[in-house]
Amino acid sequence: MTNPFLCVGGNQLVFDSDLTPEGLAAQYALSLAETDELFVNGGGFWVNEASQGADTSLWGVQAGLKHTFADKSALTGGVSYYDYGNIEGSGPLIGSGFQGNPNSGGKYAGDYNVIEAFGEYGFKLDQTPATVFANFINNTSAATSRDTGWLAGGKIGKCKNPGSWEFSYDYRDLEADAVLGAFSDSDFIGGGTDGKGHRFGCAYQLAKNFQGALTFFLNEKSSDSHDYHRLQADMIFKF
Repeated sequence: MTNPFLCVGGNQLVFDSDLTPEGLAAQYALSLAETDELFVNGGGFWVNEASQGADTSLWGVQAGLKHTFADKSALTGGVSYYDYGNIEGSGPLIGSGFQGNPNSGGKYAGDYNVIEAFGEYGFKLDQTPATVFANFINNTSAATSRDTGWLAGGKIGKCKNPGSWEFSYDYRDLEADAVLGAFSDSDFIGGGTDGKGHRFGCAYQLAKNFQGALTFFLNEKSSDSHDYHRLQADMIFKF
């Protein structure tokens, strides 16, 4: 299914945008007033089916509040909690690597019970839509002290009609034990955790169902003395 949890600004600090979890999820929204909406998202998912022992699972819950101002700008804020079951002492989820997470003897060294705080403010510059957003995360069950991460960024413009455009930027610092690297952004630092740096993006709507985009990652991997630079060019068709 589509990831049921809100990722402000579409950021991928906790979950890669390609992630499609398998399990059950529910979403609920309640209007508290004309200008305020409370929302709650939750779910339970299978992460890995083990041939021996208990399966690895993910349970998550998220709650937030959206307030719309008189000028139609909107402020959203909330918190999330993600609890991975039976991850400590299990083998790698992707191939033979741990995507930056601490490990010992071919097993995950710690658990992942992650608290997230997030915020987003959407507004217009003249008639151009713009958004600023931020995330902070902490793994309360980390095997090491490298247990936090944060991201801040923004967007201006929105690709919709032919000739429309969009620019985006974010900076993040993601420590090795902050989140499960197998589910985090697979493009930042080449995938996983234990790095920091910039992401620049631009997109242009060439036709109704056709969009071109460029993304540049200017990153540093903590475990590597070399910087990490990646340029992506995408042609996106929708039908």
